[in-house]
Amino acid sequence: MKSHLENHPENDHSGVINASTLMPIGIIGTIIMSAVGFVWWLGDKFGNIDHRLERIESRMVDNMSRAEMEAWALRLARDNPTMKIPDIR
Repeated sequence: MKSHLENHPENDHSGVINASTLMPIGIIGTIIMSAVGFVWWLGDKFGNIDHRLERIESRMVDNMSRAEMEAWALRLARDNPTMKIPDIR
């Protein structure tokens, strides 16, 4: 059985921030800030990986040595005798 004090409006604590509600608010804030930090860190790591892959790709594409170019031109001339290949030496 409820007493008449339990139904009294002064004892209604809904919507009041006190010591018992600050702890859950702090935990939720900590979780949100940790998630934001983790997403930022993860994005930074993926950005670094992407940058490294682009550097590796550009090195592989752009690094055809002179000897490789000459060998390619000679193979092209040998495989296509009717094609006029300029001398690259």
